[in-house]
Amino acid sequence: MGSVLMPAEVYTCIICDPFHKLIDTSRTHKGEKEQELTSTVCPLH
Repeated sequence: MGSVLMPAEVYTCIICDPFHKLIDTSRTHKGEKEQELTSTVCPLH
C-alpha cells in the first residue's frame, strides 16, 4: 500500500488492492465504468 493510486484507474486490481473489491459495489453505484470495476490485474504487474 504505497503505490501511486491514480484516480483515473477505476478498475480494481486484486494485487494492488485486494480489499478494493469490497468497495467495488459502492463505486458501481455511481455508474463509473462498471465493466472495468471487476477484479483484474493492472498493467503495472
